[in-house]
Amino acid sequence: MKLPFTYLWSYLSAIGKTSSILDLGTDDGQFMKDLSYGKNWIVDGIEIYKPSFLKATTTKLYRHLWLGDLETVTKRLVTRKQKYDVVLCSQVLEHLDKNKGRKVLKFAEKLATKRIVFALPISYMNQPPEFLKGNPYQAHRSGWTIEEFKDLGFTVSGTGLKLLWSERGICRTLSKKYRWPFVILGYLFAPLCYFFPEVASGMIAVKEV
Repeated sequence: MKLPFTYLWSYLSAIGKTSSILDLGTDDGQFMKDLSYGKNWIVDGIEIYKPSFLKATTTKLYRHLWLGDLETVTKRLVTRKQKYDVVLCSQVLEHLDKNKGRKVLKFAEKLATKRIVFALPISYMNQPPEFLKGNPYQAHRSGWTIEEFKDLGFTVSGTGLKLLWSERGICRTLSKKYRWPFVILGYLFAPLCYFFPEVASGMIAVKEV
């Protein structure tokens, strides 16, 4: 049982009851490993960056793991008539330009039988150089608004207080050893962010299909 309004709790609430998930942008697989702990999910994944892809294969979590860009692989899976209860895309859409992002949204909807879940920053957020870590795909290439997702039929909740976690937020500018009082403060405001995403730095957008 995850603590209410924490990051993992918000994701699990969005995913809901499921038996199969397609993970769009697995990174090294660690987040999905944490998310699926204690679950009996069938998980497939797609990752474009080879070092991350290779690390994800070592988790033994994924039934199938494809190396490639999201647009190409999801289009191929649609052609094969592959289906999943849930298609999840966490902190990836902002790394694609808007045109590619819209195509991935379209293909994700065709692959899901229950819902699609997209988590990303609210509006454009610059990616600091220290986050790139030699991975050219880590650069942010687009910004998305709450209104855009609502217009597409998504329900949106918020994560991370904007004051703390936006591009110039307090926790972005402090070293980790000084963050803990603000992390506690952030959790106290987490319910407010969840129900009123306008005060949040990130969003989790869910669409039933």
